[in-house]
Amino acid sequence: MELEFSIAAFLGEASPRMPRGVRRSEEDPRWFHLPGDAALFRLPTVEDQLQVLDEPRAATLLARRCVKSLRPGTRALARAERAMEAMAPLVSRPLAGSCPECGETVTMPLNVPRLVMDELRARAAGVHEEIHVIAAAYHWAEAAILAMPQSRRRAYAETIRRRERVTE
Repeated sequence: MELEFSIAAFLGEASPRMPRGVRRSEEDPRWFHLPGDAALFRLPTVEDQLQVLDEPRAATLLARRCVKSLRPGTRALARAERAMEAMAPLVSRPLAGSCPECGETVTMPLNVPRLVMDELRARAAGVHEEIHVIAAAYHWAEAAILAMPQSRRRAYAETIRRRERVTE
């Protein structure tokens, strides 16, 4: 099944926002104060995530790294997590749509890192094909072809392909 959606609308839903009352710490701008609470939090970094990767209680360990409270508990943690979700919304999440055949609602997971990697792999394969087409037609060196701007390289390859279709 293919899923079509608007990237602009998708990103609009995932726009970061500062929750009302949350303010940046004057002592350390990476940390934020929750309103009406003696709690501080910061957004997790890649380093934080690597530190807890493969740990059995990763969420708890990550919370310890990113939330400080004089009255630790589930309320402060939940408030900090809600603020973090608003400030750094998830982009990998389920997308809902309807089946064109039966109209049934269908939910599909969107994994943004996988989508980006798949696109990069497809583009890399396309570059390989463009190099092959141009080198075969003009006998230019790979380094010279790779040194071209992407748009120019694509234009050369498309010109060659068009010419080949006409002569077939």
